[in-house]
Amino acid sequence: MKTIFISSFHGVVARNILMTPVLKTLQEQTRVVILSPAFKKEYFSKVFASPKIEIMGIGHKLTRVDLFFRSWALAASKTRGLYIKHRSKFFQDGNLFSFLAAVLPPRFGAASRFGFWLLRLGNRLFFGKRNGVFSDLFDKEQPALVFATDIQNELDVRLLEEAKRRDIKTIGMIRSWDNLSTKGAIRVQPDILIVNNEIIKKEAVNWNFIEENKIKVVGIPHHDRYQQTPPILRAEFLKNFGFENPNRRLILFAPIGNRYIRRNTLDQKVLENLSQFDANVLVRLPPGDRVDLKEIKNSKAQIVFDKTGVNFEGEDTKSNEIGEQDDRGLWYSVYFTDVIVTGQSTVALDAALCDKGSVIINFDAEPRPYWDSIRRYYDYEYYQNIVKTSGVTMAKSLPDLISSVKKYLADSSYNAAPRRQMILGQEYKIDGRSSERLAVVLLEALVNL
Repeated sequence: MKTIFISSFHGVVARNILMTPVLKTLQEQTRVVILSPAFKKEYFSKVFASPKIEIMGIGHKLTRVDLFFRSWALAASKTRGLYIKHRSKFFQDGNLFSFLAAVLPPRFGAASRFGFWLLRLGNRLFFGKRNGVFSDLFDKEQPALVFATDIQNELDVRLLEEAKRRDIKTIGMIRSWDNLSTKGAIRVQPDILIVNNEIIKKEAVNWNFIEENKIKVVGIPHHDRYQQTPPILRAEFLKNFGFENPNRRLILFAPIGNRYIRRNTLDQKVLENLSQFDANVLVRLPPGDRVDLKEIKNSKAQIVFDKTGVNFEGEDTKSNEIGEQDDRGLWYSVYFTDVIVTGQSTVALDAALCDKGSVIINFDAEPRPYWDSIRRYYDYEYYQNIVKTSGVTMAKSLPDLISSVKKYLADSSYNAAPRRQMILGQEYKIDGRSSERLAVVLLEALVNL
């Protein structure tokens, strides 16, 4: 029986791929080896291990060479999103040399076809011959296919180079909607590149010089379940969270988080204003970030906090995993809510799949320069694709936010047509078969070896 390696080095990959029907379909026809960070091996073994699924922990820590090639990959990408990131960093640290080193190379050829060829050649010459991280594992397991689920991740890059050195077929995937506009160049061209939608496909072709015939569009596998009705009633869902009055309207608040806002007081201010609604407010805390929220006195709303994410002792919150209960809970939450309030989060897409509207926080708690403002995130290419459809409501002030929330609470069909158009562009096909399409690509690659 042939063996396939599947990487899972980022905290959302297990949710995106492994918890979908993809893994079940694969193990019916092949042996699967999941590669995870070493400190997560016990967790992955508990959740995924079976007679045909084995977990291998990888203990590699990034070296200066990894960081050098990561910087080179960032310098080879000429996107507006990356420029905003670099300019914001310069605003914060004042390091002119670092800023110029980041923004000048793509304007002097690093983002050209030749610049990409040079980057990929350098990557191949170094990692293709000196990569000791995966060598013993390849010798032992003899994989027939390698599936790198986060193609811009440093460990995925090393994994792909090791596979190519051994002439093993490779499949890579863009992990998320923002990756090609904010994470830099694709350093290794896989035999097949999997993407979620036509937007990302176009970015891979235009920005990364990937041949169009090597790209497969499959949709978003973990969204397949959103085509079903939750196996739980709304009243039971609210009762499980301790809401006392199930007849009140439900507002789902997904805070922006401290990672995106320096000296974050915005999330607290938004929650204070939502507390004045005669409603239930469910605050879904981000699984991979921290939020500083204080108790609110004289609240008209009943506020309940949903703490999400599987954490690992001694590790940063960015290393958290999204567990099955977390993902199922998000599905239930957006399905039963009446309106969502959030920032530049994919929760707006989850909500739109359930035909629920989102109010996006497009203002600061206090006056801030653009480069230190939440507003800058909405100018990234990936989020402009959302803004241009008018599928979400961009609140430019607290009064605007309150007014917009009231509109959705009064009429759930408000803004429905643009919302539908937005989700059609992001989802590729809304048919609940994205997992099936992904599994077919992987199994066909194995058969055609």
